[in-house]
Amino acid sequence: MQLDSFVCQELPISDTVMTSQNSSQKNNLEQKYTELTEACNLTDDCKEASEVVEDMVTKLTNLESTDYLKMLVNIIDEQSLRSPDNKHLELFHLIIPALTTNYVQATLHAKNTLNKKNLSNTYMTDDGFAVGIAYLLRILRQNDEFSALNWWDSVWSKFEGEKKEKTHISNVGMEMKGIGPEFNVMKMKTTSYQREFQWLFYSFEAAQQFFKDEQLTT
Repeated sequence: MQLDSFVCQELPISDTVMTSQNSSQKNNLEQKYTELTEACNLTDDCKEASEVVEDMVTKLTNLESTDYLKMLVNIIDEQSLRSPDNKHLELFHLIIPALTTNYVQATLHAKNTLNKKNLSNTYMTDDGFAVGIAYLLRILRQNDEFSALNWWDSVWSKFEGEKKEKTHISNVGMEMKGIGPEFNVMKMKTTSYQREFQWLFYSFEAAQQFFKDEQLTT
């Protein structure tokens, strides 16, 4: 390929290219790369390269314009979800508290195993769980039902109560000059659980924004 010839033309936005086109055109950038190479009388290698670039740009443009979130929601037939065979799904929101608790326990276990020699079934994070819960609540239209459970408020209240209790025990222990190591282990465990629940809550709240009705309408 004659690179000097190709570079000198500065395809597709050089002055040479711009002046070689008809002045009635609104914008040379809207033209195809192959048309520009033809107009500039570039080499065959440059024309072949422009075809490759044009194909890549077309594919990337089509990819960026695809709303996959909308596709995920619309691909589900809501009528079939409400059929008698799927009647059990009407109570899906009720099992989310148990699912989140199990998720936090599994995540902590996976992180703890990172410090051991056996690294099987270990991971640092799993945002897919939060996205999956948000998606299922959306297609089942149970966001309001889940919100009515006040699950997250209950979680924060529980940890706040445990924090006050452990603070009281710690103060009593210091006064009596005797507090066992088990207390510190329990305190660290509670802190870890609270942190994991917070991260899950943030991920879930962010995931819900993906599936809001106004985000999915065109």
